[in-house]
Formats: sequence, C-alpha cells, structure tokens
Amino acid sequence: MFYLQKSKYKLKLYRGYYTWEEKIVRKKILSVLLILIFSIYLINPVKVFAETISINKYVAFGDSIAAGYALDDVNDGYVNLVTKSLNTTSENYAVSGMNSTEFLELLRSNKYEKQIKEADLITISIGSNDLLGKIQELACDAFGLNKDEVVDIIPELKEAFANASATEKLTMIQKFYTSLTSQETTTMFQQSINGYEQNWKNIVQTLKELNPSAKIIVTEFYNPFYGVTIPLVGGDETINFSDYAETYISQMNQILNSNTTDYVVAKIHDKFDTKGLTNVNISLTDFNIDPHPNVSGHKVIADTIIDLLQSSEELIDINECNFSEIKDQTYTGKAIEPELKITDKEGNVLVKDKDYEVEYSDNIDIGQATVTVNGIGNYTGTYTINFEIIEDKTGNNNTNTSDSNNNSNNEINNNTNNINDNTVSQIKLPFTGDTLKTIIIVGIIVAICFAVGIKIKEKYYNI
Repeated sequence: MFYLQKSKYKLKLYRGYYTWEEKIVRKKILSVLLILIFSIYLINPVKVFAETISINKYVAFGDSIAAGYALDDVNDGYVNLVTKSLNTTSENYAVSGMNSTEFLELLRSNKYEKQIKEADLITISIGSNDLLGKIQELACDAFGLNKDEVVDIIPELKEAFANASATEKLTMIQKFYTSLTSQETTTMFQQSINGYEQNWKNIVQTLKELNPSAKIIVTEFYNPFYGVTIPLVGGDETINFSDYAETYISQMNQILNSNTTDYVVAKIHDKFDTKGLTNVNISLTDFNIDPHPNVSGHKVIADTIIDLLQSSEELIDINECNFSEIKDQTYTGKAIEPELKITDKEGNVLVKDKDYEVEYSDNIDIGQATVTVNGIGNYTGTYTINFEIIEDKTGNNNTNTSDSNNNSNNEINNNTNNINDNTVSQIKLPFTGDTLKTIIIVGIIVAICFAVGIKIKEKYYNI
C-alpha cells in the first residue's frame, strides 16, 4: 500500500518507490526545467557542438616538411594525420627541396590545375629552402664536402662530423658560423627573403584565381635551433644558433602574417619553441643537424590545422556586401559623416563597430570626400565609397545648415527605423527545417506532460 504525503515540498520514499504525488512533483519540476532550457536557448543560442567540417578533397603542397622527410612511417606526417581526422581523401604533391620560386613555377605550369580547382582545402608549407639551400652550401664547405657530389646532404654532413676529432668538430662549427654571419651571407639572405615575399604574393594570387572558394592554410616557419648554443674553440664564448636563426625566421613569418585576407596561418612557431628540441630531429649528442619535424612535431602541425578548421568561421569579404548610396552633402564647414547601411548577401544588416569600422577623410571642404569601411569580426577586407560635398547655392548657410541637420536627423532616424525593422525581419533561429520541427514537437509534448501532471496531482490530492 502506498501512502500519499500531501506536503507540498517533502519527498518521501516508501518500499523503494516514489509515491504518485512525488512522481507528479518530479514531472512538474522536469517540465519546468525543460521549458526553461528551451527558452534560454531561443533567447541566447549557444554553440554546443564544434562546427561540422566538410572537406571532400584535400590537396597538400610544399617542401620536405609536407612530404614527411625523415619519418620512418609517412603516415605519421601531418598531411596524413589531417586527412585521417577529416575522414576525407587527400593528394600530397610536396617535393623535398622545393623553394618558393620552384613552387610558383609549378603552379603556373598548370600541372595541378584540375586538382586545385576541385580542392576544398589546400595546405602549404613552402619557403624554408629559400634560406636552407644557402645554409647547406656553407655547411658543405665548412665540413669539407663537395656539394655537387652530395646525394643526401643531411646524413652526409652528420657522417663527416662524426668522423672528425673533437678539435676538428669545433673548428668545423666555428668556420660554418663565421661564413654564416658574414656580410656577404647576410646580404644574400635578405635578398632571398625579399624574393620569397614577392613569390608568396604571386602563389596566393595564382591559387585564388584557380579556386576562389578553397580554404588555404599555410604553416608558419619554426625555429629548429631553438635554444641551441655551441662553445667556440679556445674560450668561453658560445655561438647562439637559436637567436641567429630567429632573426630571419621572424621576418619570414611577418610576411605570412601581414596580409591574411585570402588564407589562414597555422601558428606553429611558438609551439615548436620547446626545450630539448622535442619536435625536431636535431640532436646535439650525435650532431644530427636535420631540422625537419619528428613524429611529435608533425602532430603539433596537424593539431594546429585541425583546430583552425574546427573553430574558425569563414570570414566574409566586405566587398561582397551591399552598400547604401550616399547622396551629395551640403557644405556646412564641419566634418560630414553620413550614416551607412550595409547588408550581406543574405540580407543581414551589418552593425557598426561589431562587423565594420568607418573612417572619413576629406569630409569638411567642398569636393570629393571618402568613406573607408574596414571589415572586422566575421568580415574582412576594405571597401571605399566616395561622395560629394557641394556648395550651398541658396546663400543661406545658417538656415540650410539647420534644415540640412534636421533632414539629416530625419534621414538617420528613418534609416535607424529601417535598420531595426530589417534587423528584426532578418533574425534567424540557429536551427531550421527538421531540427525546428523536432524542437516544436518536443516543446508541445513537454507542455502536455506538464498540464497532465498538474491534473493528476489535483486528482490525487482530492482522494
């Protein structure tokens, strides 16, 4: 026999079961909580799940890093790790030893035109050999190797160093560093960086012309010599390879990060700056000077790329938006800043200081004034609008100024009302179609359960 406790708030358990009243109260609480959750979600939707990644075809380009040089298993390379994570297909056209000039020539040859046009995702690792090739020449000279006869430079340099005596090793290092820091080499490196900057602009332009919609991700340059210092012969002075390499690496990364409108940078530089060189093959114990990423390093690169794909929203070029016309403005002697109305392709009204920033110039005197709109937030790019400031032909500056201000205020108010109306009309639920139907059905069921629960409770209260 079940005992019904009519206390409104006490919940008692008899014979291991809840009473009918307790069940009714629990249902009521659950119903209220569900309705509250739906209400909160409708008012302030929260992105619960990560953005769904849909990459049907992934194409990788680059040098030996993208090719997975020195890995025992190429499947440990970042290209394969990204492919596996996306559960998609990929094609890797990376070539060991390729520099930016050679890569640009490859793109312009249209050898991979079809693959690029079909790609949803393109990753690039290029530019290291613009500097590394020259460094290898200096290393061969310092280690007594003929560069023209070298087949695989890294293991041969390692072998030459291993066979040298302790004194010879220090002499080799000192000769190498002296050549590396000479004025001639410094000038040569700077020319290479300048050449890379121009090549990179042309590479991006060529890719976007072939496939404007593909997501392009380029990997940053990392410092393979982070924290590496070696003592000089006959003294306490040391050679700081880390700082020297960083001088040029920072310049290369600055080029990559200076204009990212058409691509995204996978920022791996700081992640590779770990003590003990844990992400690269370099080892000071056996003088393995291989600067390529090891298994851990490739995982760092892959994770960075995947995080970008999961968390970043596609930026919208503000040049693709619609801008309201700015009519001729009457000269007032003060700065004229007409309001703008900007909508994207879907009709959403952009919000100033959230979606874009505005700069006015030459907007006081009679003549042509300029409005510069810079996309921010989910919008990118720059759009320029010109309007005319014309002379007050009525000759009544005060009256016209007042009338102009009143008209301007009325126009602004009208625009504001239009924006508010449009904004309301453009509000979109974070769900549509079948998802919306499901939520409506669930909401109706919850409401019915809530109403039935109350009726049952009232019935049993009157027992």
